[in-house]
Amino acid sequence: MTAPHPPAAGAPDRGDASGDDDRHAIQGPPPSAGAAGNGGSDEGYLWDRSGPPDPDVVALERSLGVHRWAGTLDESRLADAAPERSLRILAWRLAASVLLAGGAAAWWFAGGAGVPVGYAFEVLGGSPLVQGAAGPRKGDRLLPGERLVCDDAASARVTIGDIGSIVLEPGTALRVDDPAAVADAGHLLYLERGTLQATILAPPRVFQVGTPAGMAVDLGCVYSATVDEGGATRLRVTFGQVAFETGRRHVIVPHGASIGAVPGRSPGTPVWDDSPQRYRDGVGKLDMSYDRIAPVSEPALAQVLATERRKDSLTLWHLLDHPDRSVRARVFDRLAELVPAPEGVTRQACLDAEPASLARWKDEFDWAW
Repeated sequence: MTAPHPPAAGAPDRGDASGDDDRHAIQGPPPSAGAAGNGGSDEGYLWDRSGPPDPDVVALERSLGVHRWAGTLDESRLADAAPERSLRILAWRLAASVLLAGGAAAWWFAGGAGVPVGYAFEVLGGSPLVQGAAGPRKGDRLLPGERLVCDDAASARVTIGDIGSIVLEPGTALRVDDPAAVADAGHLLYLERGTLQATILAPPRVFQVGTPAGMAVDLGCVYSATVDEGGATRLRVTFGQVAFETGRRHVIVPHGASIGAVPGRSPGTPVWDDSPQRYRDGVGKLDMSYDRIAPVSEPALAQVLATERRKDSLTLWHLLDHPDRSVRARVFDRLAELVPAPEGVTRQACLDAEPASLARWKDEFDWAW
Protein backbone atom coordinates (compact mmCIF):
# COMPACT_ATOMS: atom_id res chain seq x y z
CA MET A 1 0.00 0.00 0.00
CA THR A 2 1.47 3.28 -1.02
CA ALA A 3 1.04 6.55 0.74
CA PRO A 4 -1.88 8.67 -0.45
CA HIS A 5 0.55 11.50 -1.24
CA PRO A 6 2.71 10.29 -4.16
CA PRO A 7 5.36 12.51 -5.67
CA ALA A 8 3.70 15.28 -7.65
CA ALA A 9 3.18 14.54 -11.30
CA GLY A 10 3.60 17.05 -14.10
CA ALA A 11 2.06 20.48 -14.22
CA PRO A 12 -1.76 20.36 -14.11
CA ASP A 13 -3.60 20.36 -17.42
CA ARG A 14 -5.78 23.42 -17.64
CA GLY A 15 -7.90 21.95 -20.41
CA ASP A 16 -8.96 23.41 -23.72
CA ALA A 17 -9.26 27.17 -23.58
CA SER A 18 -11.70 27.22 -26.51
CA GLY A 19 -15.48 26.83 -26.73
CA ASP A 20 -17.71 26.94 -23.65
CA ASP A 21 -14.74 27.14 -21.29
CA ASP A 22 -14.10 30.71 -22.45
CA ARG A 23 -16.99 32.02 -20.39
CA HIS A 24 -15.13 31.02 -17.21
CA ALA A 25 -11.77 32.48 -18.24
CA ILE A 26 -10.28 35.45 -16.43
CA GLN A 27 -9.89 38.23 -18.94
CA GLY A 28 -6.34 39.42 -18.60
CA PRO A 29 -4.23 41.82 -20.63
CA PRO A 30 -3.26 40.84 -24.15
CA PRO A 31 0.11 39.08 -24.49
CA SER A 32 1.69 42.30 -25.64
CA ALA A 33 0.85 44.02 -22.36
CA GLY A 34 3.32 41.93 -20.43
CA ALA A 35 6.04 42.68 -22.93
CA ALA A 36 5.40 46.36 -22.80
CA GLY A 37 5.39 46.62 -19.05
CA ASN A 38 8.06 44.17 -18.03
CA GLY A 39 11.15 44.93 -19.96
CA GLY A 40 10.22 42.77 -22.94
CA SER A 41 9.17 39.61 -21.04
CA ASP A 42 5.97 37.80 -22.11
CA GLU A 43 3.40 37.17 -19.35
CA GLY A 44 0.95 35.30 -21.62
CA TYR A 45 1.77 32.01 -19.90
CA LEU A 46 0.35 33.33 -16.61
CA TRP A 47 -2.98 34.19 -18.24
CA ASP A 48 -3.76 31.52 -20.83
CA ARG A 49 -0.50 29.54 -21.40
CA SER A 50 -0.10 31.28 -24.78
CA GLY A 51 3.37 32.60 -23.97
CA PRO A 52 6.63 30.75 -23.28
CA PRO A 53 6.57 28.75 -19.99
CA ASP A 54 8.12 30.45 -16.99
CA PRO A 55 10.35 27.89 -15.18
CA ASP A 56 9.37 29.14 -11.70
CA VAL A 57 5.65 29.00 -12.50
CA VAL A 58 5.99 25.50 -13.95
CA ALA A 59 7.85 24.34 -10.81
CA LEU A 60 5.12 25.77 -8.56
CA GLU A 61 2.38 24.14 -10.65
CA ARG A 62 4.16 20.81 -10.45
CA SER A 63 4.41 20.98 -6.66
CA LEU A 64 0.73 21.94 -6.16
CA GLY A 65 -0.70 19.89 -9.02
CA VAL A 66 -1.39 16.87 -6.82
CA HIS A 67 -4.13 18.90 -5.07
CA ARG A 68 -5.95 19.86 -8.26
CA TRP A 69 -9.75 19.43 -8.21
CA ALA A 70 -10.66 16.16 -9.95
CA GLY A 71 -13.92 17.50 -11.32
CA THR A 72 -16.38 15.07 -9.67
CA LEU A 73 -18.19 14.93 -6.36
CA ASP A 74 -20.05 12.00 -4.83
CA GLU A 75 -22.98 13.86 -3.26
CA SER A 76 -24.29 10.73 -1.54
CA ARG A 77 -21.21 10.73 0.67
CA LEU A 78 -21.99 14.27 1.78
CA ALA A 79 -25.56 13.32 2.65
CA ASP A 80 -24.43 10.40 4.77
CA ALA A 81 -21.77 12.34 6.68
CA ALA A 82 -22.57 13.33 10.25
CA PRO A 83 -22.80 17.15 10.61
CA GLU A 84 -20.26 17.29 13.41
CA ARG A 85 -17.76 15.21 11.44
CA SER A 86 -18.23 17.41 8.39
CA LEU A 87 -17.57 20.54 10.44
CA ARG A 88 -14.49 19.00 12.03
CA ILE A 89 -13.05 17.95 8.69
CA LEU A 90 -13.93 21.33 7.18
CA ALA A 91 -12.07 23.08 9.98
CA TRP A 92 -8.96 20.99 9.43
CA ARG A 93 -9.10 21.45 5.66
CA LEU A 94 -9.48 25.20 6.04
CA ALA A 95 -6.47 25.22 8.35
CA ALA A 96 -4.55 23.12 5.85
CA SER A 97 -5.52 25.51 3.05
CA VAL A 98 -4.16 28.45 5.02
CA LEU A 99 -0.91 26.59 5.66
CA LEU A 100 -0.53 25.55 2.04
CA ALA A 101 -1.37 29.00 0.71
CA GLY A 102 1.08 30.68 3.06
CA GLY A 103 3.73 28.07 2.41
CA ALA A 104 3.28 28.25 -1.34
CA ALA A 105 3.64 32.03 -1.30
CA ALA A 106 6.76 31.82 0.84
CA TRP A 107 8.18 29.10 -1.39
CA TRP A 108 7.47 31.25 -4.46
CA PHE A 109 9.08 34.40 -3.15
CA ALA A 110 12.04 32.40 -1.84
CA GLY A 111 12.81 31.40 -5.42
CA GLY A 112 11.06 28.01 -5.66
CA ALA A 113 12.47 24.59 -4.93
CA GLY A 114 16.01 25.17 -6.09
CA VAL A 115 19.05 24.00 -4.17
CA PRO A 116 19.26 26.09 -0.96
CA VAL A 117 22.28 28.36 -0.73
CA GLY A 118 22.46 27.73 2.99
CA TYR A 119 20.55 27.94 6.23
CA ALA A 120 20.94 30.59 8.87
CA PHE A 121 20.83 29.34 12.43
CA GLU A 122 20.52 30.89 15.86
CA VAL A 123 22.36 29.56 18.89
CA LEU A 124 19.90 28.84 21.68
CA GLY A 125 22.40 27.44 24.12
CA GLY A 126 25.98 26.25 24.41
CA SER A 127 28.29 26.27 21.37
CA PRO A 128 26.98 24.33 18.35
CA LEU A 129 29.69 23.52 15.81
CA VAL A 130 29.49 23.47 12.02
CA GLN A 131 31.47 20.57 10.55
CA GLY A 132 32.43 20.64 6.88
CA ALA A 133 35.18 19.48 4.57
CA ALA A 134 37.59 21.97 6.14
CA GLY A 135 36.87 20.73 9.67
CA PRO A 136 34.79 22.18 12.51
CA ARG A 137 34.07 25.89 12.65
CA LYS A 138 31.83 28.35 14.40
CA GLY A 139 29.39 30.54 12.52
CA ASP A 140 25.74 31.30 11.95
CA ARG A 141 25.13 29.67 8.56
CA LEU A 142 24.97 26.04 7.50
CA LEU A 143 25.97 25.24 3.91
CA PRO A 144 25.10 22.22 1.72
CA GLY A 145 27.14 19.18 2.74
CA GLU A 146 27.86 20.53 6.23
CA ARG A 147 26.72 19.20 9.60
CA LEU A 148 25.47 21.14 12.59
CA VAL A 149 26.43 19.35 15.79
CA CYS A 150 25.01 20.18 19.19
CA ASP A 151 26.71 18.57 22.15
CA ASP A 152 24.87 17.81 25.37
CA ALA A 153 24.91 21.49 26.35
CA ALA A 154 24.14 23.05 22.96
CA SER A 155 20.95 23.75 21.04
CA ALA A 156 20.07 25.77 17.94
CA ARG A 157 17.22 27.00 15.76
CA VAL A 158 17.71 26.59 11.99
CA THR A 159 15.67 28.78 9.65
CA ILE A 160 14.38 26.87 6.61
CA GLY A 161 14.16 29.61 4.01
CA ASP A 162 10.79 31.35 4.42
CA ILE A 163 8.77 28.21 5.15
CA GLY A 164 9.57 27.63 8.82
CA SER A 165 12.26 26.47 11.19
CA ILE A 166 13.57 23.51 13.15
CA VAL A 167 14.97 23.43 16.66
CA LEU A 168 17.83 21.06 17.40
CA GLU A 169 17.91 19.84 20.99
CA PRO A 170 21.10 19.00 22.91
CA GLY A 171 22.89 15.91 21.61
CA THR A 172 21.68 16.35 18.01
CA ALA A 173 23.59 16.16 14.72
CA LEU A 174 22.00 17.37 11.47
CA ARG A 175 23.37 17.29 7.91
CA VAL A 176 22.33 19.37 4.88
CA ASP A 177 21.84 17.21 1.77
CA ASP A 178 21.17 18.05 -1.89
CA PRO A 179 17.38 18.16 -2.47
CA ALA A 180 17.92 17.22 -6.12
CA ALA A 181 18.48 13.66 -4.88
CA VAL A 182 14.80 13.29 -3.94
CA ALA A 183 11.77 13.93 -6.15
CA ASP A 184 9.85 17.13 -5.32
CA ALA A 185 12.07 18.08 -2.38
CA GLY A 186 12.97 21.73 -2.04
CA HIS A 187 14.81 21.21 1.25
CA LEU A 188 16.51 17.97 2.25
CA LEU A 189 18.11 17.46 5.66
CA TYR A 190 19.35 14.34 7.43
CA LEU A 191 18.94 13.74 11.14
CA GLU A 192 21.88 11.60 12.19
CA ARG A 193 21.03 11.47 15.88
CA GLY A 194 19.18 13.41 18.55
CA THR A 195 15.89 15.29 18.39
CA LEU A 196 14.52 18.05 16.19
CA GLN A 197 11.27 19.97 16.42
CA ALA A 198 9.99 21.10 13.01
CA THR A 199 7.44 23.83 12.29
CA ILE A 200 6.88 24.04 8.55
CA LEU A 201 4.32 25.89 6.42
CA ALA A 202 4.91 24.67 2.88
CA PRO A 203 3.33 22.68 0.06
CA PRO A 204 3.47 18.91 0.61
CA ARG A 205 6.83 17.20 0.11
CA VAL A 206 8.86 20.40 -0.22
CA PHE A 207 10.54 19.81 3.16
CA GLN A 208 11.95 16.33 3.84
CA VAL A 209 14.13 14.94 6.61
CA GLY A 210 16.00 11.67 6.18
CA THR A 211 16.80 9.39 9.11
CA PRO A 212 18.61 6.06 9.33
CA ALA A 213 15.17 4.38 9.42
CA GLY A 214 13.38 6.26 6.62
CA MET A 215 12.27 9.60 5.23
CA ALA A 216 9.93 12.01 7.04
CA VAL A 217 8.01 13.88 4.34
CA ASP A 218 6.35 17.05 5.58
CA LEU A 219 2.75 17.61 4.50
CA GLY A 220 2.45 21.00 6.23
CA CYS A 221 2.77 20.40 9.95
CA VAL A 222 4.48 20.56 13.31
CA TYR A 223 6.29 17.44 14.45
CA SER A 224 9.22 16.03 16.39
CA ALA A 225 11.67 13.35 15.30
CA THR A 226 14.15 11.53 17.51
CA VAL A 227 16.95 9.22 16.38
CA ASP A 228 18.79 7.14 18.97
CA GLU A 229 22.37 5.88 18.79
CA GLY A 230 21.24 2.73 16.95
CA GLY A 231 19.35 4.69 14.30
CA ALA A 232 15.87 3.84 15.60
CA THR A 233 13.49 6.73 14.89
CA ARG A 234 10.43 8.00 16.76
CA LEU A 235 8.13 10.44 14.93
CA ARG A 236 5.34 12.32 16.73
CA VAL A 237 3.01 14.81 15.00
CA THR A 238 1.31 17.65 16.87
CA PHE A 239 -0.28 19.44 13.92
CA GLY A 240 -1.03 18.46 10.33
CA GLN A 241 0.33 15.25 8.86
CA VAL A 242 3.68 13.65 8.02
CA ALA A 243 4.37 10.77 5.65
CA PHE A 244 7.12 8.38 6.69
CA GLU A 245 8.50 6.43 3.78
CA THR A 246 10.92 3.64 2.97
CA GLY A 247 11.25 1.29 0.03
CA ARG A 248 9.26 -1.26 2.02
CA ARG A 249 6.31 0.77 3.27
CA HIS A 250 4.71 4.22 3.34
CA VAL A 251 2.61 5.39 6.30
CA ILE A 252 0.72 8.57 7.15
CA VAL A 253 0.99 10.03 10.65
CA PRO A 254 -1.71 12.61 11.52
CA HIS A 255 -1.66 15.04 14.43
CA GLY A 256 -1.96 13.25 17.75
CA ALA A 257 -0.29 10.07 16.51
CA SER A 258 3.23 8.65 16.31
CA ILE A 259 5.28 5.83 14.86
CA GLY A 260 8.54 4.03 15.53
CA ALA A 261 10.91 2.85 12.81
CA VAL A 262 14.06 0.76 12.78
CA PRO A 263 16.77 0.80 10.06
CA GLY A 264 16.37 -1.98 7.51
CA ARG A 265 12.76 -2.73 8.43
CA SER A 266 9.29 -1.53 7.45
CA PRO A 267 8.15 1.58 9.36
CA GLY A 268 5.85 0.90 12.28
CA THR A 269 2.08 1.22 12.07
CA PRO A 270 0.74 4.62 13.27
CA VAL A 271 -0.96 4.59 16.68
CA TRP A 272 -2.70 7.39 18.55
CA ASP A 273 -0.69 8.79 21.43
CA ASP A 274 -3.66 8.33 23.77
CA SER A 275 -3.94 4.60 23.01
CA PRO A 276 -3.63 2.23 25.98
CA GLN A 277 -0.16 0.75 26.36
CA ARG A 278 -1.53 -2.76 25.88
CA TYR A 279 -2.94 -1.74 22.50
CA ARG A 280 0.35 -0.13 21.49
CA ASP A 281 2.23 -3.27 22.49
CA GLY A 282 -0.10 -5.37 20.34
CA VAL A 283 0.52 -3.18 17.31
CA GLY A 284 4.26 -3.37 17.93
CA LYS A 285 4.17 -7.18 17.97
CA LEU A 286 2.22 -7.22 14.71
CA ASP A 287 4.80 -4.92 13.15
CA MET A 288 7.45 -7.54 13.89
CA SER A 289 5.70 -9.85 11.42
CA TYR A 290 5.91 -7.38 8.53
CA ASP A 291 9.46 -8.34 7.62
CA ARG A 292 9.12 -11.98 8.77
CA ILE A 293 11.19 -11.22 11.85
CA ALA A 294 8.57 -13.04 13.89
CA PRO A 295 5.37 -14.96 13.06
CA VAL A 296 2.02 -13.26 13.39
CA SER A 297 1.07 -13.14 17.06
CA GLU A 298 -2.53 -14.29 17.46
CA PRO A 299 -2.92 -12.66 20.89
CA ALA A 300 -1.53 -9.38 19.51
CA LEU A 301 -3.85 -9.47 16.50
CA ALA A 302 -6.85 -10.24 18.72
CA GLN A 303 -5.90 -7.32 20.98
CA VAL A 304 -5.72 -4.88 18.08
CA LEU A 305 -8.99 -6.09 16.53
CA ALA A 306 -10.81 -5.80 19.85
CA THR A 307 -10.75 -2.00 19.77
CA GLU A 308 -14.11 -0.26 20.02
CA ARG A 309 -12.76 3.15 19.04
CA ARG A 310 -13.71 4.41 15.60
CA LYS A 311 -10.57 6.54 15.59
CA ASP A 312 -8.44 3.38 15.64
CA SER A 313 -9.32 3.12 11.97
CA LEU A 314 -5.95 4.86 11.66
CA THR A 315 -4.15 1.72 12.78
CA LEU A 316 -6.49 -0.78 11.13
CA TRP A 317 -6.42 0.94 7.75
CA HIS A 318 -2.63 0.85 7.71
CA LEU A 319 -2.68 -2.86 8.61
CA LEU A 320 -4.47 -3.55 5.34
CA ASP A 321 -1.01 -3.67 3.75
CA HIS A 322 0.14 -6.52 6.02
CA PRO A 323 1.98 -9.17 3.98
CA ASP A 324 -0.25 -11.97 5.37
CA ARG A 325 -3.54 -12.06 3.45
CA SER A 326 -5.36 -13.78 6.32
CA VAL A 327 -4.39 -10.86 8.58
CA ARG A 328 -5.68 -8.39 5.99
CA ALA A 329 -8.97 -10.27 5.81
CA ARG A 330 -9.57 -10.10 9.56
CA VAL A 331 -8.51 -6.47 9.69
CA PHE A 332 -10.90 -5.60 6.86
CA ASP A 333 -13.84 -7.25 8.62
CA ARG A 334 -13.23 -5.38 11.87
CA LEU A 335 -12.57 -2.06 10.15
CA ALA A 336 -15.79 -2.42 8.14
CA GLU A 337 -17.69 -2.83 11.41
CA LEU A 338 -16.25 0.40 12.79
CA VAL A 339 -16.36 2.44 9.57
CA PRO A 340 -18.31 0.80 6.72
CA ALA A 341 -16.51 0.86 3.40
CA PRO A 342 -18.05 3.30 0.90
CA GLU A 343 -20.00 2.03 -2.06
CA GLY A 344 -17.72 0.56 -4.70
CA VAL A 345 -14.92 -0.32 -2.27
CA THR A 346 -14.99 -4.10 -2.09
CA ARG A 347 -13.44 -6.57 0.28
CA GLN A 348 -11.57 -8.18 -2.61
CA ALA A 349 -10.06 -4.87 -3.72
CA CYS A 350 -8.83 -4.10 -0.22
CA LEU A 351 -7.37 -7.58 0.29
CA ASP A 352 -5.53 -7.04 -2.99
CA ALA A 353 -4.25 -3.68 -1.58
CA GLU A 354 -5.72 -1.77 -4.52
CA PRO A 355 -4.51 1.83 -3.99
CA ALA A 356 -7.63 3.60 -5.32
CA SER A 357 -9.96 1.62 -3.07
CA LEU A 358 -7.79 2.09 0.00
CA ALA A 359 -7.50 5.82 -0.65
CA ARG A 360 -11.26 6.17 -1.08
CA TRP A 361 -11.95 4.37 2.17
CA LYS A 362 -9.38 6.53 3.92
CA ASP A 363 -11.46 9.60 3.04
CA GLU A 364 -14.24 8.25 5.27
CA PHE A 365 -12.16 8.46 8.43
CA ASP A 366 -12.32 11.31 10.92
CA TRP A 367 -8.53 11.65 10.94
CA ALA A 368 -8.27 12.08 7.14
CA TRP A 369 -8.18 15.56 5.57
